[in-house]
Amino acid sequence: MNINELQDFIDVLEDLATYCNISIDEKIFSENIRKIKKMFNDANIDVPPEIKLTKRSYDYRSQLQKFGGYKERRERIKETFYPLMDYLENKINISTQTEVFTQKKLNDYLRLNNYTIKTLYGNITEISITETSAGGNGIVYFGKLNNHDVAIKFLLKNDKNKRNRFLCEFFNVLIGVDNNEGIVKQYFYEEIVLDNCKVPIIVMKKYSNHLEYVDEISQDELISNFDQLAQALKKIHDNGIIHRDLKPKNILIDENGRLNIADFGISCYNSDIYDMTGHTQKSERLANYEFSAPEQNDSKKELTKAADIYSLGQIIYWLVFNETCKGTRRKKITDKYSGPRMELLDNIIDKCIANEPSDRYQTIDEIYKDINSKLLPSGEVNTKKVIKKDKKEIKEQLEDIMQHIAFTIDSDRYGNQYEIPTFKTTNRFTNEKIKMFLERIQMKQQELLFYDKVKFSDFYDDNDSMFFEESYIDKKHFSDLYNLYLEIKEDDELFLPFIKYIVKTFNDNCIDLPF
Repeated sequence: MNINELQDFIDVLEDLATYCNISIDEKIFSENIRKIKKMFNDANIDVPPEIKLTKRSYDYRSQLQKFGGYKERRERIKETFYPLMDYLENKINISTQTEVFTQKKLNDYLRLNNYTIKTLYGNITEISITETSAGGNGIVYFGKLNNHDVAIKFLLKNDKNKRNRFLCEFFNVLIGVDNNEGIVKQYFYEEIVLDNCKVPIIVMKKYSNHLEYVDEISQDELISNFDQLAQALKKIHDNGIIHRDLKPKNILIDENGRLNIADFGISCYNSDIYDMTGHTQKSERLANYEFSAPEQNDSKKELTKAADIYSLGQIIYWLVFNETCKGTRRKKITDKYSGPRMELLDNIIDKCIANEPSDRYQTIDEIYKDINSKLLPSGEVNTKKVIKKDKKEIKEQLEDIMQHIAFTIDSDRYGNQYEIPTFKTTNRFTNEKIKMFLERIQMKQQELLFYDKVKFSDFYDDNDSMFFEESYIDKKHFSDLYNLYLEIKEDDELFLPFIKYIVKTFNDNCIDLPF
């Protein structure tokens, strides 16, 4: 008999004290009385006289006659069972502070309950006990909720400190990070009772896989992975969270191939922002050794965002060489890949994985600032000098750029040997749309580093998809167009013809949905 069943039987005894003529199943009543006597003895609490002398409901009713009215009888029932209820609740609290609910017990429970657990949001069914994954603060199982695949993270080692961090892992990340793109999607938190033990769970989206080493990863994919992880890391850092356990297994891949940071079990939370901070004890695991920063092995050192940036550098290095680098000497990415993008990425990794935290980038913004400073010439363009440039020179320069742009889009990703047929749409582009396009180039400068070709669709958020998703422009002419735009944007005499020419070229060259 658990605490809930005991409470149900106490309700029966209160009815018995109030109403003499109620229907009682004497066999069940006698069995419950026997169980309750044993529970008092196990708790080392004296069995109350009215319980000790009771075998049938009539016996208990007779004993209660010693107490005046119905109110006194109900008060007596409460006094009788308070010590036992306190004992049982304390027992549950103790069980949540020690490792009493093991994975074996969880598997046995799931077998007995048809691989199903009940939650406030419905039954999670088809839970697999063979497909599991270890997490920083628990173990992850997979099942179905409302016919959707979900992951269920169980906190088995449920001491007070771990339970606090488990709560932080859910609530702080869910509430603290406004835009959770690039962060694992969590659905709800709940504490369920399994075999008389309270077991906290987090139910989240099931992801297809985690980040894995691929022998021949392309430069574009390598850069894309770096960009996705850096942007996700910036989000959590900007919201007062330091992850502290970044590694490939904690980076999950969704159905669109996007990377998502997971497992915030040992994260550090800014106490100025979060009420619950989930401090890690000195005796507990600080992080994985392979990808963690050197200072994470010293509990006396304060951890900063630079620790996560170190892990970011190690992950990108690992994606290339299937190993991490601890020390000053390391392989160079340019030994495997050539080109200015890889040279710049090598320099970034060098600074990310410096042994001394002060020698690293301190924020993700510093990384992108470094990237942009190497992409674009320093200082502002002297527009007054440019205005005096010959109009014919500007026209020729623009014509050359637009001819290459038109050819790139027409060839698209299929290369020069295949021309995509298109349908023309008259005046699809306008002056305002082109201005918007040019202005957004500045916000996308890192794309000039990351990819040889840049998607037009990346510059528009509208639902009409102004540019076909697979329409690209090569990096060189994209940059040339932007630099020319900077040179003449302050010159009214040149700027309007410049815009009109782009509009005409884009419309004439069928920048539209190819079929």
